[in-house]
Amino acid sequence: MTSKKGTISRLGQRRQVVIPKGICDALRLGIGDFVAVERRDGAVVIRPQAFVDRDDVLTPSEARGVKRGARDVAAGKVVDWTQYKKTRARDRKSR
Repeated sequence: MTSKKGTISRLGQRRQVVIPKGICDALRLGIGDFVAVERRDGAVVIRPQAFVDRDDVLTPSEARGVKRGARDVAAGKVVDWTQYKKTRARDRKSR
């Protein structure tokens, strides 16, 4: 159902509200995603909420390595993985 202010949803038995598909699509929300819910000036505000797993965060040492690698790529100092393997194989045969 729509009104002058937007789509109208009904509060379910368990206080659940259905977010319209168009809004979910626009915000890239999917099943299992988190949202922050707050009361603001007599209204309910629902915002997408992202969480980062502690294991997915780089340590300072890892971050330095990534920066160093990015500099090497920008400077052209990198070798393609398949080329590296071929070079290593040649080096082993020459021993």
